[in-house]
Amino acid sequence: MGIRNIFQSFLGGSSIDIPDPDCQTLQLKAEIAYKKLYVNAAIDLIARSLIACDFESYRDGKLKRHFNYYQLNVAPNKRVLLDLLELQESRGLQEPWVLLEIMYQG
Repeated sequence: MGIRNIFQSFLGGSSIDIPDPDCQTLQLKAEIAYKKLYVNAAIDLIARSLIACDFESYRDGKLKRHFNYYQLNVAPNKRVLLDLLELQESRGLQEPWVLLEIMYQG
């Protein structure tokens, strides 16, 4: 029951409830927040799965460590991770993708 309904009942208007736009806005914001949470959880799950994989290339039945092997099996060195953590603490950021965007922009 919103403020409009209170004034309308006080002034003797009809007893029909007027939908409260604030409540609808809050409900919409909650739905959007849950959808963002679901998408971020799915992205994290896929990323963790890909990080745990070891991609191998075979040619003529033999393991071949070619250019693709080094492109697909990438792990950041400790210095990059320390720089990211330091940047996160200094700027008070929570989202890791914001840190990556900042690192790539320079």
